[in-house]
Amino acid sequence: MRWFEYAACSPSPHWTSDEPPQGHIEARLAAICAGCPVRRECAAYAVNERAESGTYAGVYLPTRRRVGWERGRRQLGRIASGEVA
Repeated sequence: MRWFEYAACSPSPHWTSDEPPQGHIEARLAAICAGCPVRRECAAYAVNERAESGTYAGVYLPTRRRVGWERGRRQLGRIASGEVA
């Protein structure tokens, strides 16, 4: 099986809206990702595949053209490396 088949958010493995999740959606995504058994793999995927946008491992990644994309990628890199739980 591939890692994303174990994702807590499966079968929809990430938030795909171009707008950041807000309110109850943001809280729900955070809760799902916090307990996910493949959170590090998810973060590594987003970093390695240079994900354009979405929520991965509990981190919202705006589209590349928006402010915050590089900050989000750095945070995902720390999660993927195990530096941040």
